[in-house]
Amino acid sequence: MTAPPPRGLARGGRVRNSARGFRVPFPQRGETVNPWEELIRSVDSLAEKLRAMRPPKMGVAADSRILYWGLAVPTDEDLKAHGAWPGQRLLTLEEWLAEKLNALKEKRPEAREVELWGVWAGKPPRLVPIAKVSSEGGRSEDGERDDPPPTAET
Repeated sequence: MTAPPPRGLARGGRVRNSARGFRVPFPQRGETVNPWEELIRSVDSLAEKLRAMRPPKMGVAADSRILYWGLAVPTDEDLKAHGAWPGQRLLTLEEWLAEKLNALKEKRPEAREVELWGVWAGKPPRLVPIAKVSSEGGRSEDGERDDPPPTAET
């Protein structure tokens, strides 16, 4: 018995390979988009943005709840040094980001809106949006945060 095709493929949808072989179907017309899948689909552009911004840490929120406040963002040199140790995998920033997003997707798969932002130390910390994806509204990527950060999950 074979497994059913991923959502979107049964109706002739195309599939795009993302970092580390994650296969994410393109959404069909009128179909809502899972924000995690949209972010994973765009890890290449997100990684380029992270390289340009060089934030020391990254925050992740889903539906205005903080999932990760201080995720340390490795540089390409950090990832190469990590991969040089025996038994460690050599990852690119795109692969690292895809792994982290998939791990967070497992934690909160039903999220309707996902936000990523760069975090710099300070009082208050400086937050710069990296990406915001909503299942209803699509995606936005630029501008400083005017509103306060999402509330911490209690």
